Amino acid sequence: NIFSTTGRIFDFIVPVIEDEVETTEKAGTLFRGNCLASKILSSYSVSVGKDYLRQLLVDPINSVIHEGDFEINPLKLRDGGDIEQNYANVRKGVQTFMDAILDSVYFCPLVIRKICA
Repeated sequence: NIFSTTGRIFDFIVPVIEDEVETTEKAGTLFRGNCLASKILSSYSVSVGKDYLRQLLVDPINSVIHEGDFEINPLKLRDGGDIEQNYANVRKGVQTFMDAILDSVYFCPLVIRKICA
């Protein structure tokens, strides 16, 4: 929090990220597990981004909740269910989330954009 309030958060976060990248032996384990970098990035992202995520996701979530059936497992399909329609519902739901995410890039907190860049 001290780094954040003084505008020097990147002086703290960048070396932590660089150390994680340099010391990780396999790309698949990067930022996984109980490492310091994961904890720092997770905590900071939550504190900076939770309002952004709430604003971003509320409409897509409500839209998907009120749309049709999304079951695409034939073994769990209800009697009379239309698996092709359900696939279409899934595609539409995913597109709703993707559109919301892509349209929100300018509302995403700058520090999160810089960390992810």
